[in-house]
Amino acid sequence: MLAQELVEAVGAQPLLMDAVRHDRLVAAVSHLPYLLSVGLVATTEEVAAEDELVWELVASGFRDTSRLASSDVTMMLDILVTNRQAVGETLSRFANRLNTIAHLLEASDEEGLRSSMEQVRKRREGIFR
Repeated sequence: MLAQELVEAVGAQPLLMDAVRHDRLVAAVSHLPYLLSVGLVATTEEVAAEDELVWELVASGFRDTSRLASSDVTMMLDILVTNRQAVGETLSRFANRLNTIAHLLEASDEEGLRSSMEQVRKRREGIFR
């Protein structure tokens, strides 16, 4: 299989899957991070419309989480439109997660927030060992 040999030749590990599964998975780990980065910059622009000083406060956290917003727009638009269904489903999942966080904040549920954040922190650490 030529494609698999090419992947292996560059030192990558081939993962064989059908197109639907691929689209669903890359929507979560590639396309959603791009859209979050775009949303972060756009939201901060809204804050800046009220107070430009916000741009003086950006540091490494903002730089790191907004990096993907610098991606080629034409390429990303093509990717997003081509995979619109899976991207939409993933965005809905993320919106639900944000709503849960908002509810925990509104309820001053520090223990619920801590538990959620700690669970995610542990998972994140396990991904990039």
